[in-house]
Amino acid sequence: MTAFMKNILLLCFLLFLACACREETVNPVDSAKKVLAEALDSLYSHNYGKYVSSVDFGEDMSREQQKVLLYVLRQHQERQDTLKGYVSSCEIIDAKQESDSVITLYYEIKFADGLSEVNSQKMVRVGDVWKIRVRN
Repeated sequence: MTAFMKNILLLCFLLFLACACREETVNPVDSAKKVLAEALDSLYSHNYGKYVSSVDFGEDMSREQQKVLLYVLRQHQERQDTLKGYVSSCEIIDAKQESDSVITLYYEIKFADGLSEVNSQKMVRVGDVWKIRVRN
């Protein structure tokens, strides 16, 4: 093997190591925004099971508790749809990172009738996953 070929192989090996060792850093605010956006989309499209899977309840719920929660959530959202109309869009407008594991997101909901409202939602990191906090 010639010196040129050895240098090429060494260069390829070093590039491989550089790529393999490079650790991509994920912005926690972006991760929390993505979770909230998907959860709200699920809520407003009446996919309550998917919404509930994005919520931190602090402990696992029994199947019976989940059924009750889904029923109450469905009733609440149907009432909201009746009172305010259907959601036409939802946009996250600001974020405040309070710590490594807590972020508050601010979002604007626009309704079909043209009205809008701004809400906030606290997000917590549970392990490696961001969840919606619904408890103190």
